[in-house]
Amino acid sequence: MYFLTDGPPVELRTFLTDLLQTRDLAPGDRSLPFRAALAAGFAAESAWRLLRLPGTPPVRASAVLTIGRTVTLRDTRARTELGYLGATSRGWGMAETREHARPVAHPAARRRPEGAARVTLIHPPTLQVVKSLSFYGAVPPIGLAYVAAALRDAGHHVEVIDATGEALDRCTSFRSRTVSLYQYGLTTEEIVARIPTDTDLLGISHMHLHEWPCVRDIVEKARARLPHVPIVLGGENATGYWEQIFRESDAVDCCVLGEGEETIVEVVARLQAGRSLEGLPGVALRGHPPVAGRRVADVDRLPRPAWDLFPVEQYLAAADAFGVHRGRSMPMVATRGCPFRCTFCSSADMMVARNSGD
Repeated sequence: MYFLTDGPPVELRTFLTDLLQTRDLAPGDRSLPFRAALAAGFAAESAWRLLRLPGTPPVRASAVLTIGRTVTLRDTRARTELGYLGATSRGWGMAETREHARPVAHPAARRRPEGAARVTLIHPPTLQVVKSLSFYGAVPPIGLAYVAAALRDAGHHVEVIDATGEALDRCTSFRSRTVSLYQYGLTTEEIVARIPTDTDLLGISHMHLHEWPCVRDIVEKARARLPHVPIVLGGENATGYWEQIFRESDAVDCCVLGEGEETIVEVVARLQAGRSLEGLPGVALRGHPPVAGRRVADVDRLPRPAWDLFPVEQYLAAADAFGVHRGRSMPMVATRGCPFRCTFCSSADMMVARNSGD
């Protein structure tokens, strides 16, 4: 065993740059003078306190004071006081790291069974409208967890990139066409970089209208990186907004309409068999009128949500950072659909209307 920090003293910045290069990654090239960054940190903390904004500021003075210092790695004390002798050089260790580097996979990821498709599902970053009272915090995506479970139950290999859950402590602000938004989670570049290159199908959850610019950015960059991988959107907004989605992005191949557990399994089966998706109930295709979605007749037969593929503990740990304190709580779906068809509600489109006796 050896440690990459063995060897002559080296600045942490240089060490991390070399380590990133073993994965063909480059560090950011943007910088800010220390005093300016510190002033920005104090200003952001003051604004968050005075305006009682949710979450944490994008930059904090305490963080600037820590990362703004020059840090040097050295094993001098270990060598002089403990008699430590390094087994190899840092350069050799970096070369070995590059040689054996593998894409980082979720701990729950399994080897792909023979004949199974590899499906990557993405939960996009969570967007909050500034000063909105409707936002109560990021919660584990139960709909996507049901879809992941259905695919896995059908024998496919499923990987999840939960852009929100994997970086709940990150908050950036930006201005959309109409309102200011906070974005919690990974950046688009980080999301796309995590998609395995041997993915057979990419599924992206798209629940709310104001998420579309973010989802479109993910779709476009994923298409540029993986031009031959089918990209499928599903969720509330993909169901109600599919025509506009096709008009605004050529990168989306189809949208799953309504309840998606059975439909996505059939989509994967047809793609594996080289069959067209035209005429498949619950699927909107470019240039083809969609066929009405199918109702999941017996919800008790659906596999339990595949929570093992999601960073649930990170959601639970951040529960106190958003809105009302709910303690350790998880979303549940006790029933589906509704016998009514209120014009302001998407339930009738997303979940096929139920009879009053269901």
